[in-house]
Amino acid sequence: MLNLDLLFWASVELRSPHLYNIAKTHAQSTQTHLIRPNSSTFHVVNFDQATGTVKAKFTNQGYSDSSSWSRGQAWAIVGFAQTYGWTGDRSFLDTASSCADYFLKRLEESGSRVPPWDFDAPSEDGKRPTDTSAAMMGDGEDTILKGATINNYEFAPRRWADHGLVYADYYFLMVGNLLLEMGIGENFIKK
Repeated sequence: MLNLDLLFWASVELRSPHLYNIAKTHAQSTQTHLIRPNSSTFHVVNFDQATGTVKAKFTNQGYSDSSSWSRGQAWAIVGFAQTYGWTGDRSFLDTASSCADYFLKRLEESGSRVPPWDFDAPSEDGKRPTDTSAAMMGDGEDTILKGATINNYEFAPRRWADHGLVYADYYFLMVGNLLLEMGIGENFIKK
């Protein structure tokens, strides 16, 4: 889903309805086949090339095929929010919101400010590896989806990341830029 942003951009720059339709159709297929009824996500769907029917659904980078890999969940939130931005199709916003609600519910249940690498993976000695990339992506899109303002404490930017990961830098900067564009955090920069 994250790669669709580039395809939508190219469709505008090249004035190509064909590219736009490819991106939108892919997003619709992802909605249909990768989003579970509880708004968690699969990571991969394998289609039969001849018939287009679903052969199998996987969560390759998660704990198991039935588990919820936190980074994949965050990718769905970001991708569907971006797709809504390009299309104005409310179903994509609804999908992003329901995936975000699931993410936040599972984060709260985890008892951590940083999501575990997989929400359903068992802990060893009471600990599970965390994923700061999932935290930054989830935080950025939650900020967008919930319309965070400096006076809206419930949805104010959260300090979820306890430690860094190079992959998270892009999303950290994206969130920071979004907050600056919203007028949030300017006082911190001036200090």
